[in-house]
Amino acid sequence: TATAVLLLALGIGLVTAVFSLVDAVLLAPLPFEEPDRLVWLWQSDPPAGVPMVEISFPVLRDLQERSRSFETLAGLPSTTSLASYEAGGESVDVTAALATGNFFSVLGVDLPVGRGFLPEEDRAGSPAVVVISHRFWQQELGGDPHVLERSLRLDGSVHQVVGVAPEGFSVPAGADLWTPMSPALPQYVEDRGIRFVHGLGRLAEGVHPDEAKAELEEVLAQVAVEYPQFAAPPEVVLTSLEESLLGGSRPLLLLSLGAVLLVLLVACTNVAHLFLVRGHGRRREMTVRAALGAGRGQLVQELLLEMALLTSIAVGLGLLVAQGAIHILKAMVPAEVPRLETATLDPRALAVAALATLLAAAGAALLPSLKSSLSASAAEALRTASGIPASGRGSSRRRSSRSLLAVSEIALSLVLLLGASLLVRSLLSLRSIDPGFSPRKVLAFTLELPADRYPEVPRRTAFFERLEEELAALPRVAADGAVLMRPLKTTNGWDLPVT
Repeated sequence: TATAVLLLALGIGLVTAVFSLVDAVLLAPLPFEEPDRLVWLWQSDPPAGVPMVEISFPVLRDLQERSRSFETLAGLPSTTSLASYEAGGESVDVTAALATGNFFSVLGVDLPVGRGFLPEEDRAGSPAVVVISHRFWQQELGGDPHVLERSLRLDGSVHQVVGVAPEGFSVPAGADLWTPMSPALPQYVEDRGIRFVHGLGRLAEGVHPDEAKAELEEVLAQVAVEYPQFAAPPEVVLTSLEESLLGGSRPLLLLSLGAVLLVLLVACTNVAHLFLVRGHGRRREMTVRAALGAGRGQLVQELLLEMALLTSIAVGLGLLVAQGAIHILKAMVPAEVPRLETATLDPRALAVAALATLLAAAGAALLPSLKSSLSASAAEALRTASGIPASGRGSSRRRSSRSLLAVSEIALSLVLLLGASLLVRSLLSLRSIDPGFSPRKVLAFTLELPADRYPEVPRRTAFFERLEEELAALPRVAADGAVLMRPLKTTNGWDLPVT
């Protein structure tokens, strides 16, 4: 009995936990107004083999002013950065994102506390302001209800908190806070030669993405004539915001859900086998009760009630397993998976737990109950009471049932084992791939320079040149260097054909 309860609790708990993640990330509606009208905007240069490339901010401004396919366009740099948050004499690295002043209004996000950026706050020389994530508000500021009266020291500069993003809001993924782009990068937003942003647009009512793409390419052609020295790639790539945010997470989560469903099936098969063996031990009891007038329905009902009692205990333990598994999975799943922090045992997850319990109880108890009731005939009772061996047909049926369950257990376990083996093989194959360099004895670290102390590119360049010289002078350093995008550490960039 204890074994059956533990097996069912494990299966129900894992299914509930993984469904909670799937529900929070994939099934829950995006917290934006009409998210189907939101798209990411990139440029593309197929002849050069460049599928996606950033655009310059002045070009984004041209597209916004001349396009009629969009209600409005916002811009974000293609990467986030680490900012140093100073509090209580200590410094903590947080993920910071820059955005244009209309970022939150384009998304149609209602901030639960405060507001988004004002247009005048996204201008060079404007007072520094910041919108913080719900996670940052809770973890770093303790959910302070007077947070709008606080200011944060980021990279040495004081920023006034003007808003708190909704719980689960994560655009771009993993962002802890957002600041206006123009005050932070005044030299970038006026230079047509620096392509560093991608657009975030809200399509006009009734406009199809293909229509918007065609119009934007016409505008780009006009801009190329006006500024031939800054000719940009000619094609436009539009990607739905939903696919961009969730597309990479969907295979991982659905595969995990399928795996735990198989675990639940294995648990149900094991419990059914245990109940079948237990029913065989109670055969004499069942047959005697049948001889005394108990009907088949009564016997099945009693056995199902016993199983219901066990599964009710199992679901209680399973919810405890699910609660712990959710915390573990949150720590294991990559931070790039959006809305992960909103996963919890909400009513939808509890409904799935109830459904899993019902299916587990039915699957684990129905076959053993029917087998026990079918063997409980009056003739069987008389033979059993007289010491006469059971009929060959009954014994054969019982052996067939146990064999069927054993085969099912082995088959389901083999599926899980095969999947795990393929995963391990894939990981080993990845490890055997030659990356083109030797990672042995190579150390890497991330260094973010405070924007207030190093506002200009020449000063940053001079710092890194001096750092390289000092590192090279160390006796145990053979070589050193600096790079913007570390190999195999970022998905930014693109493939280029080499001939």
